[in-house]
Amino acid sequence: MNNKGFTLVEILAVVVILGVIALITVPVTLSIIDRSKQNMYDRQISEITEAARMYVSENSTKNVNLSTIGYSNVITLQQLSDDGYIDLPITNTLTNQDFDPDCLTVTIVKGADTYYDYTVNINGAC
Repeated sequence: MNNKGFTLVEILAVVVILGVIALITVPVTLSIIDRSKQNMYDRQISEITEAARMYVSENSTKNVNLSTIGYSNVITLQQLSDDGYIDLPITNTLTNQDFDPDCLTVTIVKGADTYYDYTVNINGAC
């Protein structure tokens, strides 16, 4: 008798092993994806902040308010785009939707000397 097949026990063993591998790898993979999305989101906010820094750098002499200590100025993502500091659209990696260029704002506060504080507000103007 020449049986050329797998027994039910062998097939079940393979299925159990594959199930254990899936139980280990799926949560780890999902965690890596979530961390990557968060890191990309943080980079996007950093790029928006950098665009605002360039805006302040080039406009602080033109705009007296940007030179006044303690004065705060709010600029929208749309303004940064219109002035050529950033390209739109920017997709929020956490929600998979584009940032609203009129709602995302950057608050710029002039501190002492040459110090500026930048705060990105996702729903600032809305």
